[in-house]
Amino acid sequence: MFLKDQGGAILDFDQSIKLNPTDYAYMNRGSIKMSLKDVVGGLADYDQAILLKQKSINAFNNREKKKKNAGDFKGALMDHNTAIQLSPNNPSTYVNRGILKDTMGDFEGAIIDFDYAIKLNPKLIESFSNRGNTKLNMLKHLVRETETMERVLIFVNNKRIVDLVFETLDEEFPEQFGVIHSNKSQNYRLNTMASFQAGELRGL
Repeated sequence: MFLKDQGGAILDFDQSIKLNPTDYAYMNRGSIKMSLKDVVGGLADYDQAILLKQKSINAFNNREKKKKNAGDFKGALMDHNTAIQLSPNNPSTYVNRGILKDTMGDFEGAIIDFDYAIKLNPKLIESFSNRGNTKLNMLKHLVRETETMERVLIFVNNKRIVDLVFETLDEEFPEQFGVIHSNKSQNYRLNTMASFQAGELRGL
């Protein structure tokens, strides 16, 4: 929601809530307050919306987003869990929780959520793209945090993804990884393998 006269909009919602306090009115006023950096006031309105309509998935999803933006990841996760309990067959809710788990560093939990979203709706593109991003994030985390990973072999099922994985790793770990596939010349592949065997590359 974008309003030029946000202060005026809040006054209108104040009056609306006074006359008829609905979850919709509280959610909209909460969104405006959050856009004005009134995090406390915004979250309080979302809390009230949920109290008025305990089964409002939108209220939980909206409050989750605001909590996430405010850095309250644990609170956001609790709202996601509640939204899933209310609507366990909604694949988008699993995708959103997976994105949050990725942000929190729970890569395995995120992948489980994306897998389940794909099971519910195999045509939901966001499930696949976010699962791929999480797998890359998990790989970077393992390489960054595990000092013993000095001779790493990474297998990928097609050349396009191979190049994507290599570019991602090379950006964060320059000249530490090589790539081998059939589009590379034989000399390139041999030289890359020789560099790996000599310990000049951390992984392939």
